Amino acid sequence: MTDQIQEGTDRRRVLTVQGRAELSVEPDTAVLRFVVRGFDPSYDAAINELNGRVGSLRRDLEAAGIDRTRLKTARFDVQARTRWVEHGEDEATGGSDRRSGRRSRGGEKVFLGYVAEHGLELRLPVDQDLLNREFGAVATSASEPRVSVYFNVEDRDALRQRVLRAAVEDARRSARTMADAAGVALGEIVRIEYGVLEVRMTSASVMHEMDAAPSRAAPDIEPAALGAEDQVTAVWEISR
Repeated sequence: MTDQIQEGTDRRRVLTVQGRAELSVEPDTAVLRFVVRGFDPSYDAAINELNGRVGSLRRDLEAAGIDRTRLKTARFDVQARTRWVEHGEDEATGGSDRRSGRRSRGGEKVFLGYVAEHGLELRLPVDQDLLNREFGAVATSASEPRVSVYFNVEDRDALRQRVLRAAVEDARRSARTMADAAGVALGEIVRIEYGVLEVRMTSASVMHEMDAAPSRAAPDIEPAALGAEDQVTAVWEISR
């Protein structure tokens, strides 16, 4: 589209065009997120249990050939766990008072213990053999973690530059087409505005059941391509 802009004492005829680019790229980084828990009526015992499980996870990963120092803390949380018990209800079973055959009115909050939770993150190159070793180590680990794996691009800045370049080229092609159709000539670029790079993430999740039988079977994971998109608005001076 064309419009008029004022710069100093000059009025210039301009052409404003939006350019958009969308690229598909293969992920090069696997981000594995672990959640390890400890539970005990004693705060100190819950923390000690959690620390022991995290230590087991680090040792198991190291035994699989993965540097244990690459496992980083993402979050740490401790919460008290309680449940509501009706008066006359058996706290252990949650049942009603069998002598009366009914629940009495009212109740109270009963403290059960502390849940300590440690979220950790491990970044690895996308390598099927390496991921298989990691999952094999986790599957039989005494830490019994919950595991999720996400895929990403390590050098997001380089990806952004590629998308921006493609978006500007798209705007330039559109501007030339519109200028030719309108019978005008493109002059210098007055300004370029751009948005925020969007990268659509793909993920796959694998759950390790705490009571599952030990197994080293690894999931067959084939990461999907990531989509990155951005857009620019370019303004050209035009003349007849």
